[in-house]
Amino acid sequence: MKRHTAWTLVLLWSASALAQVPQEPQHPSLSGNWTLVRSRSKLIGNTSGVTLLRIDQEGSRIKLSWTLAEQEKSETFAIEVRTDGKETVRKERGQKSFDRGSWDGDRLAVTTRVESEWGGTRTALYSLSPDRNTLTMEERFSGRFFYEHTYVFRRSDGEPSPAWPRLTLKTLGFGQLHGRYPEGKPILLQLAITNDQPVPVELRLRDHGKDGDQEPLWSLAARITDKDDKLLTHSCCPVEEESDWWTSAIAISDSCSPGECEMPGDYVTLAPGETVLRAADLASLIWNAPGLVQMHRSALPVGTYDVQLSVDGVISEPIKIEVEPGE
Repeated sequence: MKRHTAWTLVLLWSASALAQVPQEPQHPSLSGNWTLVRSRSKLIGNTSGVTLLRIDQEGSRIKLSWTLAEQEKSETFAIEVRTDGKETVRKERGQKSFDRGSWDGDRLAVTTRVESEWGGTRTALYSLSPDRNTLTMEERFSGRFFYEHTYVFRRSDGEPSPAWPRLTLKTLGFGQLHGRYPEGKPILLQLAITNDQPVPVELRLRDHGKDGDQEPLWSLAARITDKDDKLLTHSCCPVEEESDWWTSAIAISDSCSPGECEMPGDYVTLAPGETVLRAADLASLIWNAPGLVQMHRSALPVGTYDVQLSVDGVISEPIKIEVEPGE
């Protein structure tokens, strides 16, 4: 056999052998910063604020960091999983969790076993849209209780921080010039919500009725103190937790579920630097507030007050208003 013929046979055999070696499948990269789009998600109960997800994927190791920001507070928790069959163990808040990752085609599956009195198994499936700009997480928990969630995230090009948009208040109507309102008259305030984040931020304003008509902001609440620093909006019952905030929606809620109450237009997405304006009547907002009920009043009496408003968890700096004797 000629030498060049022998080398040809060797090369052909080598190529055939390599072709038979199992190749490591290529999985999509989920790495990046992601911001929750609540209007496209299916979640149990009401949620507010900003939810951020950062994924760092390197080989078989994947770290998922969640940041939840609500009412000027933020909390971050993270898990790290491996997709090579090895299980990782976490201990937090008196319970032990076992995390395992795997690939189901192009979907990342994260399974967590929780050992506690209320433990169970949580499975989360992460998948990318074809354009790689949308991340969907389908979550299922079974144990002493059961729930299913679907989270939809938008890719964030910038490096978002767990901060809120900025809410500022401005007096309108009778008090437009000096913040002074005649007793018994509407107390109109303008809300300006500005997105200072480098990424788009979604807000749930919920200001449309079931027929689609514009309505007052159902997600709005007030915190009011008088000149002696007495809190007039404190509530405890029948609300499950004590709160310094009050909204008349507590007293007149039609008890519809979040899905039924939400209408097109209730969610507003603000681009970086964008501002959305809304107006509110403080007098109607605090109708039936505990402090007023104790005074056997339906409106603020003559006096000086510090007022803060909160919408979808975004909290304003306090402004001062005065209620003066009416004509």
